[in-house]
Amino acid sequence: MLKKYTCVVLCLFVLFTIGINPSFSELREFSIATHKLPTSPDGIFLNLVYTEVFRRLSVKLKYKVYPAKRIERMAGSRELDGEFSRIYHYGDSQPNLVRVEEPHWESGFLAVGVDPKIKLNGWHSLNSTSYKIVYRRGIKGCEINLPKYVKAGNLDKVSNIYSGFHKVMRNWADIYVGSEMDVLSALDSNEFKRSDLRIVGIMDKFTAHMYLHKRHKIFALRAAKILKEMKEEGLLDKYRKQAGLKSYIGEKENTKN
Repeated sequence: MLKKYTCVVLCLFVLFTIGINPSFSELREFSIATHKLPTSPDGIFLNLVYTEVFRRLSVKLKYKVYPAKRIERMAGSRELDGEFSRIYHYGDSQPNLVRVEEPHWESGFLAVGVDPKIKLNGWHSLNSTSYKIVYRRGIKGCEINLPKYVKAGNLDKVSNIYSGFHKVMRNWADIYVGSEMDVLSALDSNEFKRSDLRIVGIMDKFTAHMYLHKRHKIFALRAAKILKEMKEEGLLDKYRKQAGLKSYIGEKENTKN
């Protein structure tokens, strides 16, 4: 009788726990998305880093790839559990997302062109120029900053960096502006490594963070703590080398010092 009573109580406890805290049941697998291919250096790095982060959280990570603008909609509407990598201030316009406060890298935005005469340094250096600029749809830093300094008629959006680079190569645009990691991966690809494309300026610097849906706030707090521990363990440096992740901005700063 006592054994039967104990079993009933235990079953009720489990059911009650699942009912009030979904993390005990359906939240054992997170679908996190990015526009970065898992075979690119930055994609490999993100997959390595956050697979380990979520392993320590006892959560299985599913790496999803979609266009950046689509991810923004899906993450905000709970179709995804979060986004792999966005700039620090991305959350200012995303009330349904919470930032993992510890960044996974420091990076920036780069300008790419074929004309060696073009030299840029910061968004403001585009002021009073007539350059035709192309950038990737859904990249928040470009969407916010470029319209401040470039006339609407000189701005063009593309669905991917490859289309943007081809427009510059065909002289349909003067400059492509995009995130450092995307730019470096594309420039190093077989399609563009022997082209005349070159980096013509550093437009901005930022820290990059994972964002999770607000229902996962507790996981965001724990993930930040784990990321910090992993940095102290030297794991992020190890993963960076393993992924072949480069930093144009970091190398420039080291040269100055």
